Amino acid sequence: MKRFMTILALALTTAACQQEKIQDAAEESGTFHGCMEQFGATRTHLVGNTVRWDTGDKVSIFEGYSYSNPYTAASVSENGTSCSFTPDADYPAQEVRFPYNIALYPYTADATILGSDGKSRISGIELKAVQEYRQESFARGCFPMVAVTGSLEDKNLNFKNICGVLKVT
Repeated sequence: MKRFMTILALALTTAACQQEKIQDAAEESGTFHGCMEQFGATRTHLVGNTVRWDTGDKVSIFEGYSYSNPYTAASVSENGTSCSFTPDADYPAQEVRFPYNIALYPYTADATILGSDGKSRISGIELKAVQEYRQESFARGCFPMVAVTGSLEDKNLNFKNICGVLKVT
């Protein structure tokens, strides 16, 4: 029964994420779409036990490259669980090293991808030892997430938490 409930929860989360995509931005070149997992939720601020994106949140996107480019959240959905990310500028092409996109929240200028063939790791990120208090939530940039697409053409980022959060009330 527990296994069935886990599979059902995964299916519902995937369906919810698919429904939350922002269709208008799908046709814009260079625009990515971010969606959050909804078990314990994922970044950027809490509303009850649900985590939401905020307009202006920044992510690092590695478009097949070892180094990332900054993208900013815009067109946040009404419930805040999905948004479009637009590039902060036009960036020069780099040597493509990976056949997929990787996104990292929060944006980290020094982040790089090491490795290849599905054995990649992100280097250059740091979890803050001291975190600013934010009432009913957590400090900006203190709840890291990663998303990996199936191909370079896939612009849908399904973010997953890489840390946990403990809400004490």
